[in-house]
Amino acid sequence: MELAVNEVVVSMNGIRIVNEISLYVGRGKFVGLIGPNGCCKSTLLKTIYKVIKPQRGAVFLDGIDVCKSSPKTVSKKDGRSRTI
Repeated sequence: MELAVNEVVVSMNGIRIVNEISLYVGRGKFVGLIGPNGCCKSTLLKTIYKVIKPQRGAVFLDGIDVCKSSPKTVSKKDGRSRTI
């Protein structure tokens, strides 16, 4: 599967805590997020798997916009199709 995070912005209680983050993870690649406590690693991950909705930006899994798609549509991705 390919994961693309494009200029994601997340705010909580009126405070911007994730500011225009972009990343790309290609098919068959692994990524680790490292950083000090409180630098929003978990917030970014929660945005990727749709627990937190971004105020701006998009998250794509094999070309499917995760934020605009139903959980059922996203869960059907098996990593073998290629739509990006």
